[in-house]
Amino acid sequence: MKAIKGIMNFARFAIALLIEFARNTVTMMTGNAYFPTPLVPLAQITSAVNDLEAKFNLALGGGKTAKANMRLAVKTLVALLKKQVAYVNTVAGGVEGVILSSGFHTSAKPKPTLLTDFSLSNGKSAGSIIAKHKAVKGARTYVWQRANDPLPTSDSGWAYVGFTTRRQFTDTGLVSGTKHWYRVAWVTKDGLSGWSAPMSIIVL
Repeated sequence: MKAIKGIMNFARFAIALLIEFARNTVTMMTGNAYFPTPLVPLAQITSAVNDLEAKFNLALGGGKTAKANMRLAVKTLVALLKKQVAYVNTVAGGVEGVILSSGFHTSAKPKPTLLTDFSLSNGKSAGSIIAKHKAVKGARTYVWQRANDPLPTSDSGWAYVGFTTRRQFTDTGLVSGTKHWYRVAWVTKDGLSGWSAPMSIIVL
């Protein structure tokens, strides 16, 4: 049986999601008794995240130079996160709950699917969806995934779209008239929950 490890799936995230993910790891590791002396100082990751966000915004309307600077900032942040997850794996020793408490994801097989206990609604602005889950006692982070219609038959069809410390998530930039599926899981001291049963909504 393979040992459970923190994985580097963040290296494939879209930039906006990478920024959110990195900030969540800083939040999860701040004051975390398992990781009193992170290999990469949390302030250094925060600085790299802020730098990437600034260069990402400049690249949206910029030329080749701005985009090249953004790509370099992505490589810098990903390299820091790779060092950090290696440290997390060393400390955790294969204990899933310890790894998940850092904000990184694991190679563990998902637990059984949970019943649907969240709602979806269209946001006030066009192309936005608001997902709300019932409060879960002890939940430190809610993990949100989205899939295009039709409903995927495997995990490969789902994409990470949000990591929140609150039970509400707003998804933006969607195309009106399209149908999407959502599901959610959460992290407690016991590890990652199973994914909720999926729900669908048509974007207005």
